[in-house]
Amino acid sequence: MAVSFVGCVSLSAEVKNWHPDFPMGTSFFPSYIVATASMKSPWDPMGPHYFGDWRELAGVAFQPVHEDTKLRVEISSTRFIKPSSYEVRLTVPGFVYHIYPPLKFDYAALRAVQQATPETVTIKVSDISYGATGRVISSEETETVTVHALTDCPIARNEEDWSWMLAAYVNENSPVIQGILQEALRAGIVTQFAGYQKGEQDVRNEVFAIWFVLQQRGIKYSDITTPSADADQVVSQTVRLVDDSVTYQQANCVDGSVLFASVFRKIGLRTALVTIPQHCFVVVFLNRTGSAMLEIETTALGSGEPVAGRAGPPPPLAVARQRSMQSFNEAVKRWYDNAQLAAAKEKLHIIDIDHLRKQGLNPL
Repeated sequence: MAVSFVGCVSLSAEVKNWHPDFPMGTSFFPSYIVATASMKSPWDPMGPHYFGDWRELAGVAFQPVHEDTKLRVEISSTRFIKPSSYEVRLTVPGFVYHIYPPLKFDYAALRAVQQATPETVTIKVSDISYGATGRVISSEETETVTVHALTDCPIARNEEDWSWMLAAYVNENSPVIQGILQEALRAGIVTQFAGYQKGEQDVRNEVFAIWFVLQQRGIKYSDITTPSADADQVVSQTVRLVDDSVTYQQANCVDGSVLFASVFRKIGLRTALVTIPQHCFVVVFLNRTGSAMLEIETTALGSGEPVAGRAGPPPPLAVARQRSMQSFNEAVKRWYDNAQLAAAKEKLHIIDIDHLRKQGLNPL
């Protein structure tokens, strides 16, 4: 990153030769902060002139004048960041160092953000090279940032592809999932959810039972992707939480894929999200080895006849299941057609949820 320090007037050349550094611009994304709180870095380690949190949420760019400068960076904010500090020794004068303290967030407060809100961040930099003699020189700046809604999902930062963040919205622990499974059992398509304990056809039947229930609940396609606020360094879109998709009976391609993936994980099936430009699908593996899979176009969910809102008495259960099976088969076929087209253009991307969970990605 090219940094200019022209015009810095200071108490100390070491201390004021810095400025606040927000690689994601003046935007904080609670979804990213919560989801990656315990995650290992998914990319190569930071370079030799980068220190602290690999997520690079907030910090300073600092250019030391002397060879052995010991620096303390302290960051806090009005609501979301508790006082956090980080100390580092900088050895090469003239180089621009980037220092990002591991921030102590109020995660409960971040999870509760439903609309964009401003936040004041305070950054204090202290030269503590001669702290033993009492010579500590500090300077402080504040910056106003926008804290986005939890449903705002960053999917790209500058040239970096962050579509893997979609996996954070897969949440098999959502309380609505148990109700979906109970309804599926009452529908009589399967007698139990056994995961991979039986054969591939049994797994396919379990998948269809889930499709049938969600279709009967009246979930419709809704192409809402606009985030709660704009961001200058990050591309983001709205992704509904699992509870919201079910409660409000609306889902776009990502929401629907996230919802199905959440239920699949609950019953022990391995699943993945698949993206092509401007679209998302869900994949469920039919066996433990992953040699067979079922690909589902979730936007076809609304093409059946849900019970909710239908005029007159509902059809017999057998008739409803037959109609739902037709839309289910169409959903699988439609995915195949689109995926083949995307694969030919080498733009298909599989988001392996199991792999990301092993890296520490938290569900929202």
